Amino acid sequence: EIPEKIPTNDNAIYFFESSFIGTTLQCKYRKGEAEFKSDDVSTISVLKDFLTKEATMKKIQLDISFVLNDETIYNTLTLLYPKLEKAMTIQKQARLLEALKDIEIGENESGLTFIPECLKVIENQHEIQKDLNQQWQNLERIQDTVITLFMDWYRFKNINARTKINNLKEALSQNCTFDYLIEFFDASSAGGSEL
Repeated sequence: EIPEKIPTNDNAIYFFESSFIGTTLQCKYRKGEAEFKSDDVSTISVLKDFLTKEATMKKIQLDISFVLNDETIYNTLTLLYPKLEKAMTIQKQARLLEALKDIEIGENESGLTFIPECLKVIENQHEIQKDLNQQWQNLERIQDTVITLFMDWYRFKNINARTKINNLKEALSQNCTFDYLIEFFDASSAGGSEL
């Protein structure tokens, strides 16, 4: 449990882990000074915004500095991508299942046979449907997390990347690869405009 106020002469260090992504946050503070380290730039962005807002409301002068590590994006996307890939795969299987159901109705009449991949989807249709209900919301959450990560990363770099958001949304709605996401994040820093 975290005390609301730390004792005057004490230092405190707390560690937190995101239950969704698995990223970490280290909070180290003492009276008048705090240091936050995270492998997720969005976590730091939320903290920065919150602390700035609180300091403004209480009329406290706040000096904020930060160091960006380029590996942060790679590490965060490494944690996010398996979740994204799983959700996209289930969504793809659900679309395939719907198409196969339509075809299956007339299968006996036309002599049509399915390839093994399609047969497997038909056999697992109940499991796919169950997973789809759960993963649909997950997919949207993961996509939003990637978009927020993208915006936060470039905001900290003082680059306006808003013009790239629609391209990122389109890529995330299709079956984009991990390498594509990494390239997209890298390419946008070269193609963005200063704020």
